[in-house]
Amino acid sequence: MDQLSRRAFITEAARVSVLASLGAFAGTLPIHAESSPGPTPAVSASKASRPNIVILVADDYGWGDVGYHGSTIRTPNIDRLAGEGAALERFYVFPVCSPTRAGLLTGRNPLRHGITGTFKPADAGLSLDEHLLPETFRAAGYQTWMCGKWHLGGFTDPAYLPMNRGFDHFYGHLGGAIDYFQHVNRELNQVDWQRNGVTVQEEGYSTDLLTQEAIGLIEKRDPARPFLLYLPFNAAHGPHSAPGSWLAQYAGVGDRKARTHSAVVSAMDAAIGRLFEALDKQGIANNTLTVFFGDNGSQSSAGAGSNRPLRGEKGTVWDGGIRVPAWIHWPGVISSGARNETFLSVMDVFPTLAGVTGVPTGNKLPFDGRDRWEAIRAIAPSLPDRIVIGQGKDLAVLDGEWKYVELPEEGEKHLFRIGQDPSEEHDCAAEQPETLTKLAAIAHEIASDSHSTKLKGAGAKPKGSGGKASKRAPDAKPGEGKGGDRRQGTRRRENQKSL
Repeated sequence: MDQLSRRAFITEAARVSVLASLGAFAGTLPIHAESSPGPTPAVSASKASRPNIVILVADDYGWGDVGYHGSTIRTPNIDRLAGEGAALERFYVFPVCSPTRAGLLTGRNPLRHGITGTFKPADAGLSLDEHLLPETFRAAGYQTWMCGKWHLGGFTDPAYLPMNRGFDHFYGHLGGAIDYFQHVNRELNQVDWQRNGVTVQEEGYSTDLLTQEAIGLIEKRDPARPFLLYLPFNAAHGPHSAPGSWLAQYAGVGDRKARTHSAVVSAMDAAIGRLFEALDKQGIANNTLTVFFGDNGSQSSAGAGSNRPLRGEKGTVWDGGIRVPAWIHWPGVISSGARNETFLSVMDVFPTLAGVTGVPTGNKLPFDGRDRWEAIRAIAPSLPDRIVIGQGKDLAVLDGEWKYVELPEEGEKHLFRIGQDPSEEHDCAAEQPETLTKLAAIAHEIASDSHSTKLKGAGAKPKGSGGKASKRAPDAKPGEGKGGDRRQGTRRRENQKSL
């Protein structure tokens, strides 16, 4: 089949989907961002053949925490699924939990709705003016389910709960962190575990319970309608704990924090494996499009995970805080073995999924993300155009070959050729002053919205979490990094308590 334009691609989708069901595109060669694309994928815009959608999110999951990036943590299922699909090697998120989740579900930059840190229990939640991804898919006839961590409000006003933001079913927790076994939110000192707005007292490991709920929904679904499953694990967020059987597998790891973190990640990996076994058993694996990514980098300075070889960690706008493991999986459509180097952001997920399924988006406020399906398929790989990321007052801009980093409290502005310099070691600010000025203006154009936007509801504007960008070298211990700045190490430990 000749390479089709986007318009022709959508127009012929229904005809092509019939061929796909017969395996017409099976066996295409792996696609790489720098190589020529294979046949145009079989995607249907008709309701009858729309795929199921699964969105998997790992919490505090760094670049170096996955097997296919060389980690010693065992992640066989994640590695296999990335290998069967396409690893998205330049996937960018926000430095902490709430902004990433807001960007995912709105397709808009969270700085525009004033989210520069994490939501606290006293905050109302993500603005009700925002139209969310599950609302779009439910309006198109999808069954919409969420099992996992919300972290977008709802403690003080039920209007902000997931069931009132487009999900038919919600099971999980509202806050940023819980105990894995007792499901207690330490900020509130109470159980934060519910099913559709009703607190439930249940025994069990949170990763396993969330997966079990998701599998039950799949098994009891209406087979005549596609489904959207959003499964954001609380793994591998602290406070870390894991079943003894998983801890035993890392008995040789001397450091307790590293041992527990590894066990938490492997338990999540096994849960993902069980989910895909359920899809296979139901005979729907080949008609299910799955996206997987971490919500931000690991908290490596606290001994929990690795972002190597990237600089920085969770809570920073260095790549170690915002560039995460990610992949997309759709048998027969996404060719296996691809390592896609196209720059993507979490804000692209909503418009891309809507575009590839032919679902009308329904949003009135404009997307910041874009439909990147052609780039994912390597039809038109591209450098980033104006991905703006912020945390507290710190800002980063990815634009073309450049990455701009601004740290106001340190009085610093940096510029890197990020494609050539992924560890952000060679600062080009002095030799490229015009580029520096241009990107600074782009950053502040969007960031200014965070100062003018008022989220709806009393106390709705989230408190900044701090989490300023560290100057340390990749995965260095506090006080041992670039510039010998021991203040940064102390401040990191204080700020991380609120993340």
